[in-house]
Amino acid sequence: MNKTIVYIGPSIAEEPFEKYFKGNIEFRAPVKRGDLLQLDDSIERVAIVDGVFHSSLAVSIREIKELINKGIEVVGSSSMGALRAAELYNHGMKGIGKVFELYRDGIIDSDADVALMFDPKTFRNITTPRISFKSLLNDMRVQGLIDKDEMEECFTIIDTVHYMELTRSGMLKKLKNFPKYSTLINDFIQADESLFDVKKADAIKLADYLIASDQAC
Repeated sequence: MNKTIVYIGPSIAEEPFEKYFKGNIEFRAPVKRGDLLQLDDSIERVAIVDGVFHSSLAVSIREIKELINKGIEVVGSSSMGALRAAELYNHGMKGIGKVFELYRDGIIDSDADVALMFDPKTFRNITTPRISFKSLLNDMRVQGLIDKDEMEECFTIIDTVHYMELTRSGMLKKLKNFPKYSTLINDFIQADESLFDVKKADAIKLADYLIASDQAC
């Protein structure tokens, strides 16, 4: 069974990581610049979910490429992992989930879309990432509830709030100035709460991928 390092934190902060990730797994805190260069030769696979953005230097494309060139499988989802996978999927990094697809397809392009404030000890989310709203709005566009221009108008509204200050309740309150969008978003969330927490949903998809890969070996 592959030995896998999983860099994870706030994307699944409310539950034990072991609830979803099984097998020969070692959990580590959100990845930062230099972490990958310190991995030993026994590592066969690296999964990046979360990473730091501004408190430390972010993990670089070069570091990930070095692992891939050594034959180590690198998989990403949810947050930093999705962002780097979208930059490197043509170079061998595998991306999983909606957030990766949104970056890959150019629907979002800022690292601020997945950034948030969290407690460094418990990983509990203090703010809400923009991607929670933007992914939901893209789902609404795909279903024909809003068009591309309306989605981008909402994106502009969301982007007016700094990621260090954005909360779910605060953004929903702000969107009340735009009743059509506010009502649709509330209805969407009430129909399926999991649609809002896209980073967690994508992290679970990554965990499922790792389990399936191990079973196929």
